[in-house]
Amino acid sequence: MTRKSIALVTGLVLIFSLPTFSANSAAVKAGSACKKSGQSVEFNGKKYTCLKSGTKLKWNNGVILPISIPVSPSDLSVCKISDQRPLSMRHRAIAFPAEPEPGFVNTGREKIVVVGMDFSDSPGTGTPKAAIDEIVKNSTEWINWYSRKKLTWDFVTYDKWIRAPKESQVLDVAEVGADAQITREIKEEYVSEIQKVVNVEKAAAFWVIYPEDIQKIVAVGQNRQWYPIQTKDGVIAPAMFAIGKETYESKRTPWLYLVHETLHAQGLAGHSPFMPPVMGGIMNFDDSPTHYLNAWEALTLDWAEPSDTYCVEVEKLTKTLITLVPIEREQKGISSVMIKLDGRRVLVVESHRVDKWSPLLNKQAQGVMTYIVDTAVDNRNKLFEAPATYVKLSGVNHGVVSIQGKPVPGYENFGIHLVNGVGIVQNSWDLNYVMYQGESLTSNGVKISLVKSGLNDTIQIERK
Repeated sequence: MTRKSIALVTGLVLIFSLPTFSANSAAVKAGSACKKSGQSVEFNGKKYTCLKSGTKLKWNNGVILPISIPVSPSDLSVCKISDQRPLSMRHRAIAFPAEPEPGFVNTGREKIVVVGMDFSDSPGTGTPKAAIDEIVKNSTEWINWYSRKKLTWDFVTYDKWIRAPKESQVLDVAEVGADAQITREIKEEYVSEIQKVVNVEKAAAFWVIYPEDIQKIVAVGQNRQWYPIQTKDGVIAPAMFAIGKETYESKRTPWLYLVHETLHAQGLAGHSPFMPPVMGGIMNFDDSPTHYLNAWEALTLDWAEPSDTYCVEVEKLTKTLITLVPIEREQKGISSVMIKLDGRRVLVVESHRVDKWSPLLNKQAQGVMTYIVDTAVDNRNKLFEAPATYVKLSGVNHGVVSIQGKPVPGYENFGIHLVNGVGIVQNSWDLNYVMYQGESLTSNGVKISLVKSGLNDTIQIERK
C-alpha cells in the first residue's frame, strides 16, 4: 500500500543559508580554466586533473578519492536484531531477516516480466519499448547497487503492445491515491495473453504498463495473492503490479512504484522512518525526491556489508571519527553507523546528498540524519506507525524545507509537485532533523557530532 490520502500541509517557508561545505576560497570547479596540462589537485574529496579541451585547458569532472573504511568493533550480526513483536503482529519484516513471499528470493536471481498491455477501447500508439527500456535500465542499476549484487533481476520484455482480452472499463479502476486490486481473473487473463509472446517460466513478478492516454484504469494496481497459474511454460504463482492513469497525469516515475511494490514482495514492511520528516527513500514513498534504500532495510534484507556498515554495541562505543558516504551515492565506504542500544533498539546514522539516487532532493536536506529503530514497536493494523523514528536536534532553528516546483493539478492533496518535469511527494517538514557541520545531538547516552562536511560527512560518535 503506497498511495494513501495523506493531507500534506504546506506551512510558512523559512529560507536560510546552508553552511558552506568548504572554507577553501580557491575552489576547483569542473570545466573551469586551469594553467598546466596534467596538473592534479585534490579538492573537496575529489582529484581533478587539468586537461586540454580544444584549445583551452580545463579541469576535468574529477574522480572521487577513496576514503578509509574502519573496522567495526562489533560483528555486523550484532546489529541484526530480530523482530521483537509478538508473532501475531508480524506482517512483513521490520527487522532481520526479511522473509520473501513465495516465488521470491533475496539472494540469487529473480525473473521479472515487463510488458505493455493495451485494450480495444484504449489502444496503444507506437510501441512501449522506450518506456520499458527505461524501467529496466533504472531498476537494474538500482538493484545492482543496493543489493550489492546479491540479488539479480532477470528482466524479460516484449517490445509491442499486448492486447488484453477485455475492455479496460471492466477492470477495478479505484480512485486517485488508492491501490486498485488486480483480480485473480484479470491476472490470469493477462498472463494468458502474455505467455503467447513471452516465456513466463518461473516468473516471480509481472510489471505492466498501459498506454499514456488510458482513461478507465485510474489507479496503480497490484495482486500479490499466491495461487498457481498453469501456463504453457509451467506452473507459476507470480505477483503483478501495474501503473495507471494517475501515474501519467501526476508525472510520477513508473519504475519507482514497480520496484517499491516488488520490495514489499521481498519481505519489507517499508514506510519507515515515517513522518516527520517525509524526505524519502524508495520504501518510504515511491514518489519521494530520493530513491535510496535506507541502511536498516538493507540490513533487514541481508544486503548490508561490513564494508558499508559500521556496527557497535553501545557498551563498546568509544570516541571515534568516521567518514560517511551519502547513502544516495554509489561510492565505496561506510554509508551508515549502527549503534545497538539494547535488545530491541538500534540507533542509525546516515549522510544525505543530492546524487545519483536523490536527483530531486532539496539542497537544504543535505546533511546527517539519525533515527532509532524499535523492533518491538506496536504497529499492528497501523500502516504508518513506523518502527523507526528520526531524532530531532535541540537548540537549533533551521526552519522548514522550501517546497520545490508547483503543485500538479488534481494532486495537490497528495503533495505532488512538478520539479524538472517529474512529479514528487513534498511536504514542509522540519529541518531540525538535519544536522549540519558543527552541530551535534545526544540520544540514549550517545553523542553524534558532524565535524566536517564536504563531498562526504565526517562524524564523531561517543558515549555521553
